[in-house]
Amino acid sequence: MVETRARRAKKAGSPARRKDSPARKSTSKSTPARKSTPASKSTPKSNTPKNKSGRVSREDSSSQSDEDNVTAGRTTEEPTTQQEPDDTCQGKPSTEKETFDYEFGGPIGAFFIIIGLPVVIYGLFIACNQDYCMNSIYNFDWDVFVNKIPAPEAFISDEACAMFTGWMVFHFVLERILPGEVAYGVTLANDKKLAYVLSGHLQFWVTLVVIGYSMVELTDVDEETNEAPGIVAFRPLPLHIIYDHYLPLITASIAWSLALSVYLYASSFKTGALLAAGGDSGNALYDFFIGRELNPRIGDFDLKVFCELRPGLIGWAVINIGMACKQYQMNGFISLSMLLINLFQGFYVWDALYSERAILTTMDVTTDGFGFMLAFGDLAWVPFIYSLQSRYLVDYDPDLALW
Repeated sequence: MVETRARRAKKAGSPARRKDSPARKSTSKSTPARKSTPASKSTPKSNTPKNKSGRVSREDSSSQSDEDNVTAGRTTEEPTTQQEPDDTCQGKPSTEKETFDYEFGGPIGAFFIIIGLPVVIYGLFIACNQDYCMNSIYNFDWDVFVNKIPAPEAFISDEACAMFTGWMVFHFVLERILPGEVAYGVTLANDKKLAYVLSGHLQFWVTLVVIGYSMVELTDVDEETNEAPGIVAFRPLPLHIIYDHYLPLITASIAWSLALSVYLYASSFKTGALLAAGGDSGNALYDFFIGRELNPRIGDFDLKVFCELRPGLIGWAVINIGMACKQYQMNGFISLSMLLINLFQGFYVWDALYSERAILTTMDVTTDGFGFMLAFGDLAWVPFIYSLQSRYLVDYDPDLALW
């Protein structure tokens, strides 16, 4: 049984409510501590660290006895009253992590989304392609669908990997070298603002020029004079091959998204990383999905803002152009439906890049961490889900009338 201060006071021959008794000493900042009398010298001081409220810290409280807790500032206004021990200072686990506000169904939901998103993209391709197209969910034939799944080797190709990797490198180089206005984002939790070069709009037009005039046509070598070949014309890139490699390009985008997400999660543990409030749950799977670090950067290269607009969004517009090129190659003309898809969706992409400054104040940039959710959405979901209409029109154009 723990002795109260009143009993100790009686043993020492001093009244329990003596003004200069240690029992009246307050640990609150608002009440200064009174000097102790010689009678209090028999009570040793505790070296246990205290927090701002005067309580013993959680890390050291588990090793303190009940008597230490009394002398370390856990007394109340009435020293003669026996106090129940505080659970928070007895080494019991905190429920702070248990009350974390999970989204998307928490870790279980994150697991199924990580698995499910690639399945959806592959499934939509298998459900409608040049060989077969499911016209309605009401007459869905599961056996036919399963039989239409391509062979494993059809999901991967060296050409598609090279194309997607080259596309990412191309946009990285443009982001690094193109000029633009410098804008600052919102004030972060560390009272800093990050700088961004707004060159996305210029990068959109440079990309269109490159895909339209980067194939050089040369004259044949004159065998008699050994004259070097000369440039005849600049031709557009053969964008119809996007249609031919559509499935392995999906795989390449998923692989890039996954590799980037692994890097983002690992790099978020570096010293000084500013973490997103919703991405620091302590659950590895959930944090990998939602994103731990708010604005991951390599030097001044902002990975999140780069992926938000440039390779994925511009890639969507280029895929649409590639589908129009494939339709022209197959039929000798571009249908009105295909033309409208390219115009309207192309305008959407242009407007997003023209208004690039607005992305700096969106939830994606200011609040969400950068993890699998955004990486997959930017590099795989946007270009290969949003371009479904143009891919469908290559094989199943409705011949839309002018009126």
